[in-house]
Amino acid sequence: MQGLAIVYFLRKFIPYGNIKTKNLTPLLLLARFLLIVGIVLLLLALAAAAAIPFLGPEVVSRNFAGMTMTSRTPDRSLIAMTVAIWSFGAAIVTLVLSGVSAALVSFEATYTNRHTHL
Repeated sequence: MQGLAIVYFLRKFIPYGNIKTKNLTPLLLLARFLLIVGIVLLLLALAAAAAIPFLGPEVVSRNFAGMTMTSRTPDRSLIAMTVAIWSFGAAIVTLVLSGVSAALVSFEATYTNRHTHL
């Protein structure tokens, strides 16, 4: 009995778990997959944006037998900024496609249920 409670609890975390369909199951699975991919891309964009301040150039000075050698590390913040922008854009597009796919499946399920019971 406790196993059923755990399964019921975990079902709440399935994306679009309240949509039921008979005809467009692959599209519903695709919508769920796209939602997960979109969330991962959004997290990647946030992580890359948070890393930008830490990836800037740095001046390194070392003393060798009385002589000072100074060098600069490369600036990698532009790479992180590019990853953040592209990941954020891809996440938005992916999340929109996921929502449109789920809305189409929901519309089809509602339409099928209304017209089969008449």
